[in-house]
Amino acid sequence: GLPILTANVLTVLSRVCSRNVEVYTNLLTAKPVAGCVTGGGKRPGLYAGVPSDSVLFFLEQAGGIDSRLGSYRNISVLRGDQPLATLDLYDFLLRGSLPPLQFKDGDTVLVNPRGPVVELRGDVTLPASLEFKSGAVTGGQALSVIPGAARATQVTIEGIRRGVPINRTLAVPAFRAFTLQDGDAITLRG
Repeated sequence: GLPILTANVLTVLSRVCSRNVEVYTNLLTAKPVAGCVTGGGKRPGLYAGVPSDSVLFFLEQAGGIDSRLGSYRNISVLRGDQPLATLDLYDFLLRGSLPPLQFKDGDTVLVNPRGPVVELRGDVTLPASLEFKSGAVTGGQALSVIPGAARATQVTIEGIRRGVPINRTLAVPAFRAFTLQDGDAITLRG
Protein backbone atom coordinates (compact mmCIF):
# COMPACT_ATOMS: atom_id res chain seq x y z
CA GLY A 1 0.00 0.00 0.00
CA LEU A 2 0.89 3.68 0.00
CA PRO A 3 3.03 5.05 2.86
CA ILE A 4 0.95 7.03 5.40
CA LEU A 5 2.53 10.36 4.43
CA THR A 6 1.70 9.82 0.76
CA ALA A 7 -1.84 8.75 1.67
CA ASN A 8 -2.33 11.94 3.74
CA VAL A 9 -1.01 14.11 0.93
CA LEU A 10 -3.32 12.37 -1.52
CA THR A 11 -6.29 12.89 0.83
CA VAL A 12 -5.62 16.64 1.06
CA LEU A 13 -4.93 17.00 -2.65
CA SER A 14 -7.96 14.95 -3.61
CA ARG A 15 -10.22 17.65 -2.12
CA VAL A 16 -8.63 20.14 -4.51
CA CYS A 17 -8.11 18.17 -7.70
CA SER A 18 -9.26 14.59 -7.30
CA ARG A 19 -9.18 13.72 -10.99
CA ASN A 20 -5.60 14.92 -11.47
CA VAL A 21 -4.41 13.04 -8.41
CA GLU A 22 -6.09 9.87 -9.64
CA VAL A 23 -4.43 10.21 -13.04
CA TYR A 24 -1.05 10.93 -11.43
CA THR A 25 -1.43 7.97 -9.07
CA ASN A 26 -2.30 5.72 -12.02
CA LEU A 27 0.85 6.89 -13.77
CA LEU A 28 2.93 6.17 -10.67
CA THR A 29 1.50 2.68 -10.24
CA ALA A 30 1.24 1.69 -13.92
CA LYS A 31 3.69 -0.98 -14.95
CA PRO A 32 6.00 0.37 -17.67
CA VAL A 33 5.79 -1.22 -21.10
CA ALA A 34 8.21 -1.22 -24.01
CA GLY A 35 6.69 -0.71 -27.45
CA CYS A 36 8.51 -1.10 -30.74
CA VAL A 37 7.95 1.46 -33.50
CA THR A 38 8.93 0.10 -36.89
CA GLY A 39 8.37 0.72 -40.58
CA GLY A 40 8.10 4.33 -41.73
CA GLY A 41 8.87 6.06 -38.44
CA LYS A 42 11.75 8.57 -38.45
CA ARG A 43 13.63 6.74 -35.66
CA PRO A 44 12.41 3.13 -35.47
CA GLY A 45 13.21 1.46 -32.16
CA LEU A 46 12.04 0.37 -28.74
CA TYR A 47 10.38 3.05 -26.58
CA ALA A 48 9.13 3.04 -22.97
CA GLY A 49 5.63 4.05 -21.97
CA VAL A 50 2.70 2.96 -19.83
CA PRO A 51 -0.28 0.84 -20.95
CA SER A 52 -2.58 3.86 -21.30
CA ASP A 53 -0.24 5.80 -23.60
CA SER A 54 -1.65 6.41 -27.07
CA VAL A 55 -0.20 5.39 -30.41
CA LEU A 56 0.61 9.09 -30.88
CA PHE A 57 2.87 8.97 -27.81
CA PHE A 58 4.92 6.10 -29.23
CA LEU A 59 5.06 7.73 -32.68
CA GLU A 60 6.24 10.99 -31.10
CA GLN A 61 8.99 9.10 -29.26
CA ALA A 62 10.13 7.77 -32.65
CA GLY A 63 10.33 11.28 -34.12
CA GLY A 64 7.03 11.03 -35.98
CA ILE A 65 6.34 9.54 -39.39
CA ASP A 66 8.83 9.87 -42.25
CA SER A 67 6.47 11.45 -44.79
CA ARG A 68 8.57 10.18 -47.73
CA LEU A 69 8.16 6.55 -46.69
CA GLY A 70 5.49 6.08 -44.04
CA SER A 71 1.72 6.24 -44.09
CA TYR A 72 -0.41 8.53 -41.95
CA ARG A 73 -3.45 6.53 -43.09
CA ASN A 74 -2.34 2.96 -42.41
CA ILE A 75 -0.73 2.35 -39.02
CA SER A 76 -1.01 -1.10 -37.47
CA VAL A 77 -0.68 -2.04 -33.82
CA LEU A 78 0.45 -5.64 -33.47
CA ARG A 79 0.53 -7.94 -30.48
CA GLY A 80 2.90 -10.70 -31.44
CA ASP A 81 2.05 -11.31 -35.08
CA GLN A 82 -1.66 -10.57 -34.60
CA PRO A 83 -3.16 -7.19 -35.64
CA LEU A 84 -4.70 -5.44 -32.65
CA ALA A 85 -5.84 -2.25 -34.42
CA THR A 86 -5.38 -0.31 -37.65
CA LEU A 87 -5.35 3.48 -37.40
CA ASP A 88 -5.92 6.28 -39.86
CA LEU A 89 -4.47 9.49 -38.40
CA TYR A 90 -6.66 11.54 -40.75
CA ASP A 91 -9.61 10.31 -38.63
CA PHE A 92 -7.83 11.80 -35.62
CA LEU A 93 -7.01 15.07 -37.42
CA LEU A 94 -10.54 15.52 -38.81
CA ARG A 95 -12.65 14.05 -35.99
CA GLY A 96 -10.36 13.71 -32.98
CA SER A 97 -10.96 9.97 -32.78
CA LEU A 98 -8.45 7.26 -31.92
CA PRO A 99 -9.37 3.69 -30.99
CA PRO A 100 -8.87 3.03 -27.27
CA LEU A 101 -5.90 0.73 -26.74
CA GLN A 102 -4.11 -0.65 -23.70
CA PHE A 103 -0.51 -1.38 -24.65
CA LYS A 104 1.27 -4.46 -23.38
CA ASP A 105 4.99 -5.03 -23.17
CA GLY A 106 6.31 -5.97 -26.62
CA ASP A 107 3.49 -4.49 -28.71
CA THR A 108 4.56 -3.10 -32.08
CA VAL A 109 3.45 0.08 -33.84
CA LEU A 110 4.00 -0.57 -37.56
CA VAL A 111 3.94 2.46 -39.85
CA ASN A 112 3.00 0.88 -43.17
CA PRO A 113 4.30 2.18 -46.54
CA ARG A 114 2.91 5.52 -47.73
CA GLY A 115 -0.07 5.46 -50.07
CA PRO A 116 -0.65 7.62 -53.16
CA VAL A 117 -0.01 11.33 -52.58
CA VAL A 118 -1.54 14.40 -54.21
CA GLU A 119 0.08 17.81 -53.76
CA LEU A 120 -2.36 20.51 -52.63
CA ARG A 121 -1.93 24.18 -53.56
CA GLY A 122 -3.91 27.37 -53.99
CA ASP A 123 -6.69 28.70 -51.79
CA VAL A 124 -5.76 26.62 -48.74
CA THR A 125 -4.35 27.44 -45.33
CA LEU A 126 -1.04 25.72 -46.09
CA PRO A 127 0.25 23.89 -49.16
CA ALA A 128 0.36 20.21 -48.24
CA SER A 129 0.57 16.66 -49.46
CA LEU A 130 -2.57 14.58 -49.08
CA GLU A 131 -2.15 10.84 -48.72
CA PHE A 132 -4.83 8.46 -49.88
CA LYS A 133 -5.49 4.84 -49.24
CA SER A 134 -4.58 2.63 -52.16
CA GLY A 135 -6.95 2.39 -55.10
CA ALA A 136 -8.58 5.01 -57.30
CA VAL A 137 -9.06 8.40 -55.66
CA THR A 138 -11.68 10.86 -56.85
CA GLY A 139 -11.61 14.63 -56.55
CA GLY A 140 -14.58 14.33 -54.20
CA GLN A 141 -12.55 12.17 -51.82
CA ALA A 142 -9.74 14.74 -51.94
CA LEU A 143 -12.10 17.62 -51.14
CA SER A 144 -13.55 15.71 -48.18
CA VAL A 145 -10.21 15.86 -46.30
CA ILE A 146 -9.25 19.45 -47.17
CA PRO A 147 -10.27 22.00 -44.52
CA GLY A 148 -11.93 24.98 -46.19
CA ALA A 149 -12.40 23.18 -49.54
CA ALA A 150 -16.03 24.32 -49.61
CA ARG A 151 -14.84 27.79 -50.67
CA ALA A 152 -13.34 26.44 -53.91
CA THR A 153 -15.22 26.90 -57.17
CA GLN A 154 -12.52 25.61 -59.55
CA VAL A 155 -9.69 23.11 -59.33
CA THR A 156 -6.66 22.80 -61.61
CA ILE A 157 -5.08 19.36 -61.96
CA GLU A 158 -1.49 18.92 -63.12
CA GLY A 159 -0.04 15.48 -63.65
CA ILE A 160 1.00 12.82 -66.11
CA ARG A 161 -1.37 10.52 -68.01
CA ARG A 162 0.10 7.85 -70.31
CA GLY A 163 3.41 9.70 -70.35
CA VAL A 164 1.83 13.01 -71.41
CA PRO A 165 1.64 16.04 -69.06
CA ILE A 166 -1.89 17.30 -68.36
CA ASN A 167 -3.09 20.64 -67.03
CA ARG A 168 -6.88 20.82 -66.66
CA THR A 169 -9.11 23.26 -64.84
CA LEU A 170 -12.50 21.94 -63.79
CA ALA A 171 -15.50 23.35 -61.94
CA VAL A 172 -15.86 21.65 -58.54
CA PRO A 173 -18.79 19.37 -59.57
CA ALA A 174 -16.74 17.95 -62.49
CA PHE A 175 -13.63 17.68 -60.30
CA ARG A 176 -15.55 15.57 -57.76
CA ALA A 177 -15.83 12.79 -60.38
CA PHE A 178 -12.27 13.20 -61.72
CA THR A 179 -9.86 10.31 -60.95
CA LEU A 180 -6.62 11.47 -59.35
CA GLN A 181 -3.30 9.63 -59.52
CA ASP A 182 -0.23 9.44 -57.33
CA GLY A 183 1.92 12.54 -57.96
CA ASP A 184 -0.86 14.82 -59.21
CA ALA A 185 -0.89 18.43 -58.02
CA ILE A 186 -4.24 20.11 -57.42
CA THR A 187 -4.73 23.86 -57.07
CA LEU A 188 -7.92 25.17 -55.46
CA ARG A 189 -9.36 28.50 -56.53
CA GLY A 190 -12.22 30.39 -54.90
